[in-house]
Amino acid sequence: MSVLVEGCVEGLADAQAAARGGADRLELCADLSVGGTTPSAEVIRAVKARVFIPVFVMARPRGGSFVYDAGEVDATHRDIERVIAAGADGVVVGALTQSNEIDVPTLRGFVARAGGVPVTFHRAFDQVGD
Repeated sequence: MSVLVEGCVEGLADAQAAARGGADRLELCADLSVGGTTPSAEVIRAVKARVFIPVFVMARPRGGSFVYDAGEVDATHRDIERVIAAGADGVVVGALTQSNEIDVPTLRGFVARAGGVPVTFHRAFDQVGD
């Protein structure tokens, strides 16, 4: 049985340390103190230029809950396009309803926006009741 080791990182130094430490993949985020948000295109490009393991990038408009309004969903769609254009090997997203269930319509939109790039559901899953 193979185990994928993923390092959750905020920038180039963290990414390089995780890769040296044996990570198989990175989850690149900004502002991990609030659970992670979308990093800048510059950070994504810097990590991709210097780290040679897959880099999945968080697309999340803000910290806090995983319940998003229409404007935040639109912002996430733009972020998905932006992180893919910057070289992300995959996208990390999540969305919940007010009752902490998976927001299937919103997630389908995120997956469609990713256009075939792999998508991972992030830590919002930990708040799902069933």
